[in-house]
Amino acid sequence: MKRLAVGLSVFFLALLAVFGFDSLGWVASTSVWIDPAKALGAVSKAYAGLNGLAALAVTCLALLVTLSLAALANGADVKKFALAFSVVFANACGPIGRDSK
Repeated sequence: MKRLAVGLSVFFLALLAVFGFDSLGWVASTSVWIDPAKALGAVSKAYAGLNGLAALAVTCLALLVTLSLAALANGADVKKFALAFSVVFANACGPIGRDSK
């Protein structure tokens, strides 16, 4: 039941956009870039003032907390999970080389 609650909480946060409340617009997005400063940014225009690296850091932290709660609900070792997640996130989210021109 705890696992379902974690998933539904993220779903309902996203569903708030239907009512005009952009609760997840701060999530980092990568894009095709020539200037490395434009490689990262927030998904929503409402959060355009948020620095790309700040959006990435907040995204990493939010995912780490949410997925750690899910790991805890599954009975996993949260410290071990958090370390493994951080390594994978750091390697997987880097836009350098992925979408460069």
